[in-house]
Amino acid sequence: MAMAAADQVRSRARVLRRRGVGVVGLLVMVCVAGVVVAGVEVAGGVAVA
Repeated sequence: MAMAAADQVRSRARVLRRRGVGVVGLLVMVCVAGVVVAGVEVAGGVAVA
């Protein structure tokens, strides 16, 4: 699950880079992706527990 999300973020980052979005935009994307992945992992842990 996390790997699929990471791949999605990478492909999005590639598209954004082509459009000329700066490093700040990429950092924001990485932060958002980290929060989403953490939320998914927590939800998965709760479901397992």
